[in-house]
Amino acid sequence: MSRSAPPRDAASVIAQEFLVDDPCSVSIDLPGAHTRLRPGPEKDRIEVNVSVVGCGPERAEKILDRMQVGTHQLQDTVRLYSDADRDRSDAEWWRWVRTLDVTIHADLRIPSRVDADIRVPGGEVDLANLTGHVDVQVIGGPCRTENLEGTLKIQAESSDVSVHGFSGDQLDARVTVGSLGVENVEAETVAARTTAAPLALTSVRGTTTVTARSAPVDLQDVNGPCTAHVEGGTLSYEGTPTGEIQLRGAGVSIDARLPHSHDADLAMTGATLSLADAFAFEGERTDQEIEGRLNDGGPPFQMHVTGGGTARCHPA
Repeated sequence: MSRSAPPRDAASVIAQEFLVDDPCSVSIDLPGAHTRLRPGPEKDRIEVNVSVVGCGPERAEKILDRMQVGTHQLQDTVRLYSDADRDRSDAEWWRWVRTLDVTIHADLRIPSRVDADIRVPGGEVDLANLTGHVDVQVIGGPCRTENLEGTLKIQAESSDVSVHGFSGDQLDARVTVGSLGVENVEAETVAARTTAAPLALTSVRGTTTVTARSAPVDLQDVNGPCTAHVEGGTLSYEGTPTGEIQLRGAGVSIDARLPHSHDADLAMTGATLSLADAFAFEGERTDQEIEGRLNDGGPPFQMHVTGGGTARCHPA
């Protein structure tokens, strides 16, 4: 059982099925819900189950009634929503939602090909083994995805976000406060942006852009063209790149580990620079600039720091 799956003692309040085309379309807007999407056994059917953990069936129904939770199908889009839009502008309503001593679970079994739009402020998101377009917004709770294909967009705040196993056209993840981990990804483009949220990319293939503020960034085995810019944190890179790498920082330390036999056209600028003697280097060195070839030369590998930062390149 996954971490977000409802336990057996959950009080089921909504249990509905919808006939859909393949691919299907799903829209979820349910504050506080632990939301889980998995492929179901039928290619033309969506199963929706909303349950509550921590109370009996009668109170569970009253809670969902006050949240005005409902489902309906419009053409081929199945919606799961809280229709308390008027109450949502009321601070008292939000205090009530945040102080609930129960857990709401939204468990959907859907065709594996999907177009999903998910909004769960104060909730959690758990997605796996789906193909298509997925757009997620989550505040205050974790977001986990595994083995997705297609396009994936995540916007998160005060959340720990984990993307494990993705392939397709585009991955775009933005996190403010929390953390972001991306692993085993192959996509046309990868964009990761964080503020006050540690960022780690491991085994990533594709044109990659990384932007971070006030957070450490760790890049391991990131291949293809990659541009990373960090302000007020640290930036580390380890791997054997085959495309151009640009590591830039303001007031940070940049640390790169490459195989001593790696071929690259190296360029380093900054107030404090260090290039290990273990590399076969041919080029020019000054206190603030190093430029030349590592071994036989190859894809550009650039490290640039400003604001009193440091840049170090040494063998892995």
